[in-house]
Amino acid sequence: MTRAVQQQSFRVVELGTDPGLALCGKWLGALGGTVLRVDEAGHPMAMRPLEAAPVNQAENPLDLYLNAGKERCTLDLDDAKDRATLAGLLAAADVFITSLEPARLTELGLDAASLGNHALTMGRTSLFGDRGAYAGLKGNDLQALALSGLLYIVGEPDRAPLPLPGVQASYSAGLALLSGVMVCVWAADRKRAFREIVTSGVRACAYLDWKSQIYFEAEGKVLVRGSDRGPIVVRCADGYLGFYYRPGDWENVKRVIGGTALNDERFATQAARDKNRAELREAMEQELANRRKAQVYAASQAANIPVGEVLSLTETLADKQYDARGFWQETEIAGHGTCRMPAMPWTVNGARQSLNSDAPAVVAGAAQ
Repeated sequence: MTRAVQQQSFRVVELGTDPGLALCGKWLGALGGTVLRVDEAGHPMAMRPLEAAPVNQAENPLDLYLNAGKERCTLDLDDAKDRATLAGLLAAADVFITSLEPARLTELGLDAASLGNHALTMGRTSLFGDRGAYAGLKGNDLQALALSGLLYIVGEPDRAPLPLPGVQASYSAGLALLSGVMVCVWAADRKRAFREIVTSGVRACAYLDWKSQIYFEAEGKVLVRGSDRGPIVVRCADGYLGFYYRPGDWENVKRVIGGTALNDERFATQAARDKNRAELREAMEQELANRRKAQVYAASQAANIPVGEVLSLTETLADKQYDARGFWQETEIAGHGTCRMPAMPWTVNGARQSLNSDAPAVVAGAAQ
């Protein structure tokens, strides 16, 4: 992997409308790949998966974020000439990543059986997978989160499940695809061969919920929303905090929050606190009404209580810890000037790769 990054020696063709696929392509570019995104004519990138209205990619910030630095072209894959163009691009590629359904790939001659004689790494991702009980299902990120089990544990017990923001099932599948593809790129440095990686949002999110699996395996306990393993979110003077306290932390919680309300018998045990969550939240918020969340966060951290601030986008952009960790990077995007966006989430040999945002917009021989 490191050698590929240093030599910028692999070429990637990306085909599909899934945001997680685009995220995978984005980081492959940051890791040294030259990424060509093929937009299929008539199937624009679905960057707003819950909305039917088409989006102008030139005015779509998410499209700009996911595809900055990629070469792009548009091909009509129902046209023989454009299919031949794509075949030529794949013949020169080292990696082919796609979110097209298996039937469509077979129709286009882009399935594993057709490409198996190429020295190529093929990566496929989807929300529901193409094998097992969920294969072929239609839906969006919300359904994938539900089938994975994540919606069973996120939110308050007396309210509807709380969906995660954005398209996290898709992104999780894309990051899983990235890991698999890079292992194959590393292996290809030693032996050229066809390799295929398949991921899905449902399976990736099921792996994200590692706590539920551990508690069930160890104790036979099924975690649900509002259990003693979940957070309680409380309002401070300027926003919210999530208290992930453990039963053994309770005395420290009382000391940090102060006052006498938490000494009530309704909160004496974890079972009682679970039963009286609404009253517990009200009591905590009364004591925190005039205190800033950063102050309470710092005091909680000093007392070894797991607590997290709920940051607004503005606060996140200005957060000193994110800056110190190199979370952001400034990227020039043609027509939009300098944009601040999340940087590569890890380093290679201590160096954090940057995206090349000046790649040509169109490949010769391909229709716009």
